[in-house]
Amino acid sequence: MSLNELRLCVLSHREDIRAFHAYIDRSKSEGSMITINPNKEVWLLLTPMMKIGKKNFKRQ
Repeated sequence: MSLNELRLCVLSHREDIRAFHAYIDRSKSEGSMITINPNKEVWLLLTPMMKIGKKNFKRQ
């Protein structure tokens, strides 16, 4: 199963924790993972905006 197929499987079966861990492990081994530094200025600026957006988001 390709990484993209595994991703689609995880998204289709969100309760399947084993599939999620398999996807994360495969992503790491293929170098597809990204990391962020939450202390960088851009993230410090975005965090308050994300909180505001979450409050204003209404589920239908």
